Amino acid sequence: MLQLGADWKFPIDAERSRLWLGPRGEWGFEVVCERRKVDTSDGIGETLAPRLRVDGLMLEDIDWRELVGLEVYQQGAWRGEGEPEAFVHVVQPSELREARLLVTAVDGNQITLELMAECDVYVDDDHDTHVDLAVAATLPFDGVRFRFRAEGAASRDPAGKAIELLALTLSPEGFQMPTIEPGDEPGVYAAHFAPAAEGQGMKSARPARKAPLTDEERLAQQSASDFLEGMVRQEWLELESPNVIPSLAPGLVEQLDMGGRGASRAERIVDWLCDQDGVEDVHCTDDDLAAILDKFW
Repeated sequence: MLQLGADWKFPIDAERSRLWLGPRGEWGFEVVCERRKVDTSDGIGETLAPRLRVDGLMLEDIDWRELVGLEVYQQGAWRGEGEPEAFVHVVQPSELREARLLVTAVDGNQITLELMAECDVYVDDDHDTHVDLAVAATLPFDGVRFRFRAEGAASRDPAGKAIELLALTLSPEGFQMPTIEPGDEPGVYAAHFAPAAEGQGMKSARPARKAPLTDEERLAQQSASDFLEGMVRQEWLELESPNVIPSLAPGLVEQLDMGGRGASRAERIVDWLCDQDGVEDVHCTDDDLAAILDKFW
């Protein structure tokens, strides 16, 4: 149920409402209400179907099945720009203010949320600005879906690569073994991690632990990480978050091990970077990158 003010109540359309979780822990939800006619102060009434969307919440190192009791508070408005973003749409979009979000239940793949906030509605004298909003919704959780690239040795076990990427932020025990589909270009795959019931996750089905890195491999990956950090400082490389650098470093080492020199090698690495999850853009020329690569590698 979504309630606006003291009297407007709207049933939730369960088929159109949803909750999502991304591979780096970003999550959100959308609540879509059934269309209902409500009384207005002018006596005419209005037929409305509000919808609410919250995005950009973060979940790290927590099994999604253990979300009960999670509370999120926000002073002022959720406006994005590195923080969550939220709005309710009745006749036009309105930001949420002074929000309090609580996860109250997890039952199978159904997650129950409660949200209280203030918003603007702009419908009548009693539902104009500074209107109280309250939501109680049970939303289906479909699991985690993402596209990724698996090249070199990783291409022989794309499921293992997908699990490795998921485990950087989320607990694999909360999910079943992934379904992997090849993408529309070589080396690109789509992964779907369906939610798992308690005791049925991947804990016992994880791939065998990889052998520890040799000193040479560790040094190569550290050098690749340092190089990527340098590109970020030089504003040559734009990332969604610095946290993705450890996941990029092994792939960069593989690219460097393929050999080559000059602009052709730099072009190959730029193309590879642009295809990686977590990379927003590359802002250097092939010649500039080639000069640095040829000096150190």
